Amino acid sequence: MLEQFITVFTFTLTEKQKQTGIDKLKTLEYRKSSFNLMTFGSDEVVKSFNKIMQAFYTIDASQFEDDEEYALIMLTLISDLLLNIRKDLYTKKTKLKRSEMLEFMINDIKKYEEKINIKKV
Repeated sequence: MLEQFITVFTFTLTEKQKQTGIDKLKTLEYRKSSFNLMTFGSDEVVKSFNKIMQAFYTIDASQFEDDEEYALIMLTLISDLLLNIRKDLYTKKTKLKRSEMLEFMINDIKKYEEKINIKKV
């Protein structure tokens, strides 16, 4: 479900590869997965996913002076979703921070850790 969003922030990919990831948002398979998330996810998971989708649809990355601010917004939203899924499936008492939910896929996460953890969304 998050592959399409992660693709956008993978700076080593070409624009064509990124567009392919974005186009997957329009597929029937993706819509089915989204429907399942809306049906079976907790209220917090649904709210988190909706925030990501609305940000993706409404925020124009070109309005920011640099790509970093837009990326931080989206990474914060993605990490919130991951944390809420974790709370649903594992424990509501998790002590993990947003940035810790992203460490597995971002090699320079320490550079953005503080900003991601305190960002209001």
